[in-house]
Amino acid sequence: MRTPRPRHLVVALFVYLPLAAAMFGPSPGFLSQVSAHCAGLTALDMRSYWNAADARALVAACDSGGHRAYLQLELADLVYPAAAGAVLVLATALLLRDHRRWLWPALAPALAMTLLDYTENAGIWTILLRWPSVSAGGADAAGVATAVKHVLGFVAFSLPLVLALALLCRRAWRLIPRQARS
Repeated sequence: MRTPRPRHLVVALFVYLPLAAAMFGPSPGFLSQVSAHCAGLTALDMRSYWNAADARALVAACDSGGHRAYLQLELADLVYPAAAGAVLVLATALLLRDHRRWLWPALAPALAMTLLDYTENAGIWTILLRWPSVSAGGADAAGVATAVKHVLGFVAFSLPLVLALALLCRRAWRLIPRQARS
């Protein structure tokens, strides 16, 4: 892997931040639109785990705009996992540029999270294309992918924060004169 530059992270953030705002923010608020049209239920993507019964309950609770709202969410979610994964991979790689042997193990959670997000999306697209019927096997598999994605996502989002904190502490320690350290 070539050494990433800070400008690469800036470009990734310019792609990621508007997508995150569109999905999680107030306007257009794709997630809130799904909830508003589906009797206040949370989108399957945002649950820690779900199965076919949960998917059937969501589909049954949605009004006529629920299918359209979920389609809009999933269209944005075609790009969101790659954008989030790119930000996490680049931030982690930049923070570990002096510790190359740890690079691939540190990138693994972000890469696996991204792949699992697309696996989850494939299951949700199957539900959307077969609306209102829900396939039990596909929905259950997508629900498991969601659960593992959330665990790996916690690690992937925490790792750059921990690495940044460690780097700041190391630099602060170096600013203290040697005589004062002992």
